[in-house]
Amino acid sequence: MSTTLRNTSRPRRVVTLTEMSLNPLSRSLASEIDSVCGRPDLIVGISAPGMEVARQIATQWQGIEVVGAKSHRSGTPFKRLAPVRWILRRLPRPVTDTLRVLESRFGSRPDAARTVTLPDAMPQLPQCPLVLIVDDAADSGATLLGAINAVRTVYADARILTATIAVTRRDCVCPPRFSALPPGLLVRFPWAPDA
Repeated sequence: MSTTLRNTSRPRRVVTLTEMSLNPLSRSLASEIDSVCGRPDLIVGISAPGMEVARQIATQWQGIEVVGAKSHRSGTPFKRLAPVRWILRRLPRPVTDTLRVLESRFGSRPDAARTVTLPDAMPQLPQCPLVLIVDDAADSGATLLGAINAVRTVYADARILTATIAVTRRDCVCPPRFSALPPGLLVRFPWAPDA
């Protein structure tokens, strides 16, 4: 499932994942990471969605610590408002799919790294630790880049891996090393406001 970004067009298709379909994707991603790089010393999940995927991936290994990183993503607070969620959940699926495509096309653009913050108390790790950064999807890649920078400030000598379920755009400034789905798909996750 390791993917390299090809000349894919901007995403036009939306795939809906349920808990039932997300679990095997996460397990498969964890198995691939394990077979290629081995067991990470720490897993960092980005915001709530990345933590959901990180926890599922962590089940591959016993006793691995998962910590959460915080990142602000434009548009997310607005979509989480109760009236907006109510409307989004009642719109026909083709309408919400079109809104996702438009948001991807005209929303966030690749730019410098976003600010990502780690908890104040980070675990003690061995020298040259293997740290896995997990998010649900990589769009512009700015959040993954921000998370890499944040991990580097705490563990300067860390070997850093990145993983997501999806990579939505070919102009991603920081594509993940591992991705469960082919690039270019937009994904509606179970926790999405329009799920």
